[in-house]
Amino acid sequence: MKLLEFTSLSKIKERFPGKKIVQCHGVFDLFHCGHLEHLTSAKKFGDILIVTITPDKYVNKGPLRPAFNQNKRVKILAALSIVDFVSINISENAETVINEIKPDYYVKGPDYLKMELDISKGIYRELSAVESIGGKLVFTDDQTESSTTIINNHLNLLNKEQQEFIEKLKITTNLSEILNQLERLKDLKVLVVGEPIIDHYVFCKPENLSSKSPTVSANFINENYYAGGVWAVAAHLASLGCKTNLLAPRGGDLISESLEKSLENNFSINVIEYKLPSLRTPKKSRFISPFMNQRMFELTDLDTRSWYEANLEGFINQLEKSSEEVDVILALDFGHGLWEKDRLKALAQLKVFKAINVQTNSGNYGFNLFHKHEKYNYLTIDERELRLGMNDRFTDEIIIAKKAFMQREKGSIGVTLGVNGSAYFSEEGNFEKAPIFFDKPIDTTGAGDAFFAITTLLTYNRCNPLAIIFLGNIFAGLKTKIVGNEKPVSIVDLVRVVKSLIL
Repeated sequence: MKLLEFTSLSKIKERFPGKKIVQCHGVFDLFHCGHLEHLTSAKKFGDILIVTITPDKYVNKGPLRPAFNQNKRVKILAALSIVDFVSINISENAETVINEIKPDYYVKGPDYLKMELDISKGIYRELSAVESIGGKLVFTDDQTESSTTIINNHLNLLNKEQQEFIEKLKITTNLSEILNQLERLKDLKVLVVGEPIIDHYVFCKPENLSSKSPTVSANFINENYYAGGVWAVAAHLASLGCKTNLLAPRGGDLISESLEKSLENNFSINVIEYKLPSLRTPKKSRFISPFMNQRMFELTDLDTRSWYEANLEGFINQLEKSSEEVDVILALDFGHGLWEKDRLKALAQLKVFKAINVQTNSGNYGFNLFHKHEKYNYLTIDERELRLGMNDRFTDEIIIAKKAFMQREKGSIGVTLGVNGSAYFSEEGNFEKAPIFFDKPIDTTGAGDAFFAITTLLTYNRCNPLAIIFLGNIFAGLKTKIVGNEKPVSIVDLVRVVKSLIL
C-alpha cells in the first residue's frame, strides 16, 4: 500500500534502514507536468520518495479550492511509479509532517529559492524543522507552472456572476495595484472604540430529548472564550499591519481582563484600559454541535441599562484625547448601552475620519438604528439593519440602499447582503455591487465586522470602489472559515486568495 496513515510515517526510517528518505510536500491541486518534473528531480536526491499533501480544510488557495479533494489528489500521486508513499498531513503546516518522517532531504521547487519572497514565511519554519532533525533543505531547478493559473484559465470554478465581476475589476485595476493598496494599510494609525463582547462557545453533542420534558439533552465536550465585538475588529486591523489602538470599556471580571491582555501581547495592540468594576462586560454564550458547527442555543448576559446609565465622563475624555493621535476611528455600536446620550455627541464632534458600524441583534431589535449617529465619513450595516433604519421591509435592497445614501450629506456606505454579496456607495456617488466568493461557511459570526474593518481603511485611502468591495467580500469570506473569533483573518491568506482570483 502506497497510501500511509499519518501515524505510520514515523516508522519509515525503521522500515528502510540505510536508505535516504526524500520528502516533498504541497497541495498538488490539478496535477500537471511541472509537478511531475519536480517529483522526478526530487527522487534523484535519495532512495525513498514520500509525498505529503495539505488536507482540504487547510488549503488556502482561494474560494472553491482545492478543485480536487484530498482523496483524489493522493490517488493521482500514488499512481506515479516514482512516488513510493503518499500521506495526508493532519495540520496546516509542513513542520508537523517533517517531524514525523525526519527526511534526509526535504525538497522544494525553484520558486522557493528566494526564501524572502514567501509571504507566509513558512519556508523558514520548514527549514528550521528540517535542520532540527538533521535533514537538508534542497531545491529542484525545473521550470515551474501554476495550478492556480491553469485552473483559472481552463476550469472556470467561479460562477457567471463572479467571473463577470472579476473581469470588470481587471479593467479598472490590476494585481500589483491591489497588493500595493494592502501594503499601504501598514502606514495607518487607527483607533478602534466600542463595546467588547465575551464570546463563550460551549461545544456539546446532542444526545436525545430529555425523558422528563421536551428538552434537547446534550453531552458537554469543551468550551472556549473568544475576544469578540470591538476586540475582534482590533485583532483584524493588527493582522493587516495597522498601528492599532483599542479603547473598549469593560467590566472588572477576570475573563475580560485575560482576553484583553491576550490581544495586547499577541497582536501588539495598544490597549487603552478603561474598566468599570461594578458593571458586567457583555457576554454571549453559544451552544454548538461540532457537526457542521450548528448552533443549538444562545444565551446572552447583557447589562444594557447599567451601561446606558453609567457615568462615562472618563471614557469621553480618553476618546477625545486618543482621537488626536490617529488617522482613522472605527466605532462599533452593538447596542449594548455604550453609545447613548453624551457619548454619541462626543463621538460626532471628533474632527477625524470616522467609520461607524451599527448592529441590530436579538437584544436591541428596533432600538439601535443607524441614523442615531451623526457626522461620520463611512457607515457599514447589513440589509436588515438598513431596512429597519429606513422603515422599509419590501423595497429592493439596492434601491433602498441608494435612498439611504442620497439622504446623507456626505460619506460612503457599505451594505452587506448575506449570500447576495455586498453593495458600496462611494462619497462621489459611484455604486458597485460584488458577489460572495466563499460558500459553505463554518461560522458567520463576525463576518460583517471583518468587512467593516478592511473597507474602512480602503475607503480612507480612497481606493478603487471595485477593489474596496472585492477585498471586503474576500476578507469577510475568510472570516466565515474561522470558528467564532478564535483568531483574526490572516493578511497572508488574503493575499493568497487575491492572487488566486486575479492571476
